[in-house]
Amino acid sequence: MVQRGLLCMMLLLVISGCSAQNGKNEFKENINRLEQSMSVNETESVKLQVEALLKVYKHNEWKLQLLGDEGEYERLHESIQRIIIAIEEEDFTEARLELSTTKTILADIYSL
Repeated sequence: MVQRGLLCMMLLLVISGCSAQNGKNEFKENINRLEQSMSVNETESVKLQVEALLKVYKHNEWKLQLLGDEGEYERLHESIQRIIIAIEEEDFTEARLELSTTKTILADIYSL
């Protein structure tokens, strides 16, 4: 009986320790860096930041699939792609608008 209790306690600790590994902080950090780069219109830095954001998306895609529905994580991918295109065309206004959409989609996914 005591062993079962200890096993349950250990499982609870392991599960609660893994709960923070859903990618939310990675997205938040990358978006903050991207916003900072956009605020000073550093084209090369912005390109690097948006590529990093895409890598974070690809790295956490399976987690997004578990947390959100298909439409949400597909819209997120499309939104990141639109940011990439806007940056390539140096349209920072459009990139900022699309980044806002990206943040909203992420908030919806992580609103559990």
